[in-house]
Amino acid sequence: MVERISISTAEAAILTEGALDNDGFAHLRRPYNGVWVGDIKMFRSLEQRDLMQFVDYQEVLPAKDRVRRSRITDAGRAALAELTSQTVDAATS
Repeated sequence: MVERISISTAEAAILTEGALDNDGFAHLRRPYNGVWVGDIKMFRSLEQRDLMQFVDYQEVLPAKDRVRRSRITDAGRAALAELTSQTVDAATS
């Protein structure tokens, strides 16, 4: 039995960022002592479903901003490809 994974448009955008990056990374930025610019919960949800894998946090100087990096997994690429093929099929039908 093949498990179908539901992906929102915003999640697909994050997976696409990772798929288009040469190293497979998607980034989420947080200003120094600020809140995350983007949806940290969405990144964590993708990681919990094994579509992305957390890599690390990095400090960006001189502002001391933080960047959270996650890498798209093979399962994430497959889910994105399935979503893309469903979209193409719907458009041509």
